[in-house]
Amino acid sequence: MSQTFRNFLNKIYESTHFDRLQMEELLKTEIIIRDKLFDLFLAKANSFWNKWAKKTAQPKERIGDFFLQYGPVLIKEYLTTNFPFAANRIFINVQKGGTEFDIIFFFIYRFNKSELEAMKEIAEKDTETLSSPLIATRIFAEALLSFNTIISETVGYKYVMMLNEVKFLRKKGYENEIVYMELHARPHD
Repeated sequence: MSQTFRNFLNKIYESTHFDRLQMEELLKTEIIIRDKLFDLFLAKANSFWNKWAKKTAQPKERIGDFFLQYGPVLIKEYLTTNFPFAANRIFINVQKGGTEFDIIFFFIYRFNKSELEAMKEIAEKDTETLSSPLIATRIFAEALLSFNTIISETVGYKYVMMLNEVKFLRKKGYENEIVYMELHARPHD
């Protein structure tokens, strides 16, 4: 896992220097457009949706319920299939937002020692603009934000995901450091 993660970081650094807009474009072209794993995952998400929709009254008006039930499983698999994140260190909670269409996602990811070391090595290449916390939050945030394509294509509405809160938590004496994120997803015109 650590070499895969290190390669992932190096590719992002070399291609984008962790610039958010460039990272978003890289993930679209490398993950969403070209990657066969993405296509397989999208087919699986569509299968979950189709089965759920058949047994649910007015499914298009209860998208929040679908993600309450299947969101954690789908997102965790998405993050571990398309990105080098470890499933046993991803914690997800999903809630409905203000309407049946709005979804609130809460995420925690625990970076292990080798991942932290890889981020530190990258940050040392450009100490003026990069730090381990910035790298950690950017890679996890952009990976999560790319999930809006899955939501949109699965339910048939264009969805947008927005970061509401991001924290990089470091506890003295712990080998793991935590990224906490809250994202809101809602239909977009």
